[in-house]
Amino acid sequence: MKYHHFTYLHLIFVICFLLFETNCFAQSDMLWRVGGQYGIGNTFCKKGSAENFTMSLTLSFDMAIKNTPWRCGVEVGAMNQAIADYFFEEDEPDRFIRPNFAYAGAFSDYGFYIGKLPLFCRAGLAYARQSDMWIYHVENKNIPLVITGFGTDLDYLKVMLNGYIAPEGNFVLTLSGGLYLGMKKKK
Repeated sequence: MKYHHFTYLHLIFVICFLLFETNCFAQSDMLWRVGGQYGIGNTFCKKGSAENFTMSLTLSFDMAIKNTPWRCGVEVGAMNQAIADYFFEEDEPDRFIRPNFAYAGAFSDYGFYIGKLPLFCRAGLAYARQSDMWIYHVENKNIPLVITGFGTDLDYLKVMLNGYIAPEGNFVLTLSGGLYLGMKKKK
């Protein structure tokens, strides 16, 4: 299955849950919080490489927007394809292996419940430094990176399916979880 099928599937999930949620409430009981997430997943590339096992680390700050289902926040993170053994012959041509990303961006989350399960959808935009790894050289470039996501928000714990889309057609899909500290809203 090609990478763009995963992109379309991810966007369809986000749209369906926004259209069919049962109740809209404030996403979390936290007024603000800071924390981080660790994720594992795959990177799907349009260039010659297929898929690569990916690890991600994200640090973020988010806050509630009054008593609405919206939250806004900022995050910094890195996505790195896991270390693998690559063997090359000396006369092999310089070919593309994998991309790595470091980014800083802003996002907004829309929270809702299905039954009693607190869920959210995420959309955002980041400035990223993409490092394309080739056999004999590295190409660094600055790109915009689209941030998407869907998950559950349990105040001090978040678990989510993250999607990151780069203009060249690279798509990073990770499942991540993390812990957060912050202040609860006053009742």
